[in-house]
Amino acid sequence: MMNRNRGGGNDLKLIDFVVGRRIYRGSIENKSDDRVTISTMGRFFVGESISLAFGSSHLTKRKRVGKIVDVIPDGIKVQFNPTAS
Repeated sequence: MMNRNRGGGNDLKLIDFVVGRRIYRGSIENKSDDRVTISTMGRFFVGESISLAFGSSHLTKRKRVGKIVDVIPDGIKVQFNPTAS
């Protein structure tokens, strides 16, 4: 049986994302409107472009694009590009 944290917005969620021409998988550790921290493995560099798709189901995904702003021991921190209103 899985133990899920039903608390605030920091639940662990798996996500696929693209950096360069490669697809990676990681888990969202912390998310806000303009930033996200992703726990993942790989070789990343500050300034690289990243593309992610968020959504509660495969039918309602929203694509976000941004840049890697920090590389941490267990993942990356991403700043999203501003979205048009």
